[in-house]
Amino acid sequence: MDLKEIRDVSAMSKEYEEVRIIGRSSSSERADILKDNIEQAAKASKDTGLTVCLDDLQTPQIFVQLDYSAAERWLFLFEKIQNGSAQSQDSPIELKAAG
Repeated sequence: MDLKEIRDVSAMSKEYEEVRIIGRSSSSERADILKDNIEQAAKASKDTGLTVCLDDLQTPQIFVQLDYSAAERWLFLFEKIQNGSAQSQDSPIELKAAG
């Protein structure tokens, strides 16, 4: 793929609101709340990543599911490549995880 085909790149992080249990509740209520929290966290994780918008009618957009910190690193890398400030490397380099 030619980098000229990339119209836009963005990093997205979906947040979710965790429900907390205060006071007394039945084990069934606690299980339902825990299940809802897990489902919301999974959905937020699924919707977090890197979106690449292309100048292509067949595939106008690509979404890559990533942790938000990894998506930000890829966004930074795309910007450096597009503006010509990225330096070539003789061999692959490993980036340490952020945070």
